[in-house]
Amino acid sequence: MATGAISSTFDIVITGSGGPIATVGDLNAAKTFTATRAFTIVGVSVVNAGAGQTTLIILNGALNVCATSAAPPLPGTGIVQSQANGFGASGTVTIAGGANCDVASGAVVTVTAGAASVSRVILHCVASGLGEPIVVS
Repeated sequence: MATGAISSTFDIVITGSGGPIATVGDLNAAKTFTATRAFTIVGVSVVNAGAGQTTLIILNGALNVCATSAAPPLPGTGIVQSQANGFGASGTVTIAGGANCDVASGAVVTVTAGAASVSRVILHCVASGLGEPIVVS
């Protein structure tokens, strides 16, 4: 049987120092925030404004949110597509899912991109516990 939930969804948009329409930023140095409520990260979108393929590390405390890369650079590192991939500057990054993406209230979340051309990281989130359960039949 399938399951479902009614939940509030929201995005956390982290933009580099170039501003809301930045073409370059400073997200290649670790940026942190403290969660003011519990939530689950269900997806990650990234804007790579003008460089080749690069990396993204997102930590929920000490847990890797990004899916583990089977090849270098590092376990727990997401891969950001190059801007020249035919799909434009924005793309999705694979996440690990499960408990790694369940952010507790008060947890510190750290985001580090591999290149200054990553100007925006968007965490797609839902309410903790994925909301009010419903039965799908």
